[in-house]
Amino acid sequence: MPISDQKRKPKYRRQKDAFNVRILPRDEEIVRQVMKHRLMTSDHIAALIGGSRYPILRRLQKLFHAGYLDRPPEQILASRKEGSSPMVYAPGNEGQRLLAGKLGVPVGRLGWTEKNRQIRARFLAHTLQVTGFMVALEVACRQEAGIDLIPQEGILRQMSEEARKARRPLIWQVSAKVEENRERKTCTFSMEPDGVFGIRVRDLPEGRNRRHFFLEADQGTMPLRAGNMHRSSIFKKMVGYFASWEQGLFGERYPFRKARAIFLAASDRRIENMIELQRQLDPKGKGSGVFLFINQDLLSLENPGIMFGKVFINGRGERVSLVD
Repeated sequence: MPISDQKRKPKYRRQKDAFNVRILPRDEEIVRQVMKHRLMTSDHIAALIGGSRYPILRRLQKLFHAGYLDRPPEQILASRKEGSSPMVYAPGNEGQRLLAGKLGVPVGRLGWTEKNRQIRARFLAHTLQVTGFMVALEVACRQEAGIDLIPQEGILRQMSEEARKARRPLIWQVSAKVEENRERKTCTFSMEPDGVFGIRVRDLPEGRNRRHFFLEADQGTMPLRAGNMHRSSIFKKMVGYFASWEQGLFGERYPFRKARAIFLAASDRRIENMIELQRQLDPKGKGSGVFLFINQDLLSLENPGIMFGKVFINGRGERVSLVD
């Protein structure tokens, strides 16, 4: 039958009887990666799974129609606005059951299909921004001899039992003195990064070979500074990280005492504004090495090794790498 005469499978409506799927080890790994990242494009999945791209795309199609993966409908609107883009995948109900049986992952009361229908554009874009960074970093670590990734799940396993069982295990409280309306006030608020990870440099001695990072994905929609510390802003995040670093709060929640905060930004201009903003936290006005900034356009699955080049800019305006 000519290709033009073949009946195309619907993109967002499942045909469960169309495929008989025997789950292979590679399928389990695909489902596990999508569950871990929450949202992934087909490009992200192909980069992590490896091998020929087109067989993976065909496998993703089968896993979708069989219910192991889902395709969030919100991406339909996004693709109409931005043009053709890779398919976005989310966990499916069958994938949830698969991991529950294989790995003991809780099934939960609300199925993934319903969760995925509730996804909106901002959450979709923000989550994919985080995924893009973490996938590029993982591929870079695989290719870079002597550097190992310490993923978020590895860090969570080293946290206290109380923290691990919390509904939001990454969150902590910080108090900081901030000037508002020409008055010096103490503000207490919660910090919750978009992600946390580490790298281990094998050639360095134990105790000096690990670097830990918090990730903040910025799409340019959050105000740089709000009228007060009750509202979300980039400055509020910076105050929280800087105060936590000064007070040694990281070690109370995480299995490390020192960490830097990476701001993944939408443009060079945004980075310039952030660098200028965080200089207000330094009494000398020079800026802090606690903060690292990178333009998201520099990330590439075709050249992931760039992650270990001097492509990050610290709060002092210096170009540095993750291993510095």
